[in-house]
Amino acid sequence: MYGVAYFNEVNLEKDVTNNFDFGIGYWISDNLQVDLFGGFGYNGSTFRSKFISTGLSYRINRRN
Repeated sequence: MYGVAYFNEVNLEKDVTNNFDFGIGYWISDNLQVDLFGGFGYNGSTFRSKFISTGLSYRINRRN
């Protein structure tokens, strides 16, 4: 699975930052998933913030 997101921020000084996030996930088993995602913010002249991260998700099966 994969995904892409776009959103913008406006602060009190009316400075606008456009943000782009993207990532992929991979199911190792029915209950275990790993993720890799990253993104950046751009205000028209500079890249204000950049990040990359990983994730691990485990689904706990509950009894009914």
